[in-house]
Amino acid sequence: MPRRRHRGRSAGRRPRPSSPEAGAARRCGQAVPPQADALYDAALRGPLPIVVYAARPLGRFSKTWISETVARMTGFATNDFLRKPGLWLSRVHAKDRIRVRQVFQAARRGDAGIVEYRWRTADGTYRWFLDAVSGQGDGTNRPRQLIGLWIDITRRKLAEEARQMIEAQLRQSLDERARLARDLHDDIIQSLYAVGLNLGECRQVLAADQGRAQQLLNHAATGLNAVLRDLRLYIAGLEPEASRGHSLREAMRSLAAGMQATGLIQWEVQVDPRVSRQLSPMERLSFIQIAKEAMSNSLRHARAQHGLIAVRRCHGAPTLLIEDDGVGFDVRTIGDHAGRGLRNIRARAGQLAAHLSVESRFGGGTRIMLRLPVKAR
Repeated sequence: MPRRRHRGRSAGRRPRPSSPEAGAARRCGQAVPPQADALYDAALRGPLPIVVYAARPLGRFSKTWISETVARMTGFATNDFLRKPGLWLSRVHAKDRIRVRQVFQAARRGDAGIVEYRWRTADGTYRWFLDAVSGQGDGTNRPRQLIGLWIDITRRKLAEEARQMIEAQLRQSLDERARLARDLHDDIIQSLYAVGLNLGECRQVLAADQGRAQQLLNHAATGLNAVLRDLRLYIAGLEPEASRGHSLREAMRSLAAGMQATGLIQWEVQVDPRVSRQLSPMERLSFIQIAKEAMSNSLRHARAQHGLIAVRRCHGAPTLLIEDDGVGFDVRTIGDHAGRGLRNIRARAGQLAAHLSVESRFGGGTRIMLRLPVKAR
């Protein structure tokens, strides 16, 4: 009588690995869906950028088992990780290695953790990985091994970096727009206002004093030409004409001459050359723009006869002083309702980390003082 063939698994064939959930269900005698192991196998061998691994809980946390998907993600075969204990940790980016060690050491103590880091692949490029790791123990405080999930998140990181770059560019554009608005207000608009005052006085004296009218027209033409030059320089991203190629004293005197051409106010300029030489280009330009704004405010609102522009050292720090003998105002009533000019002055003082004080009272004139931080100069 012929012997019946055994239909079970051949003795030399290894059983197909099953998922942890399926294995636990079988041990408890529960029914396991027939597709469970197939889905688990597909996750370990399929196209998803996911790696499952087991690692030693000590030393360099070398891998004791790793899924085949690691070859597609890293360019290294599974045997590379199993035969070279230091491979994984040695290719973690140097700036991320301390964080990675801390998470894995916590997992060794029983705390599950997640860490994102850069890892150098076989072709020499770095990719971003998310590593979720926890300890698998035998009932004691020390786990027998670490098990983890490795996910390639490079695309997400690149998208985040692109978003951050776009946000930075947007902030830069908004800052540049605000800076341009301040510069146009402090330079171009104030210069045009001075030209307008010259033309207004010219119309008043045209019949009675043609010589004076001609002088005012000449000043107005000079002022308009200067405005056109400054506009071209702003478009080209350069400094305005008043601050280019001149000493700070010459630039301040040029501003004073333009403002007092109206005959409404006389400005005295005092610039200590030793202090001027210690200013950076940005500080020098800010001094000029703040002075121009303050002088224009005096011209428009103060009804002053005399004014002073001074650059000197005060309490060991370079200081800009602008004061007039005009009608003044109540500083307490301004607060957040300050006009564009004073807001611009405050903004420029903030950029320089400078101390700004504005003092004024009715009938007592106005005094604006900006003091730079004390530092080695």
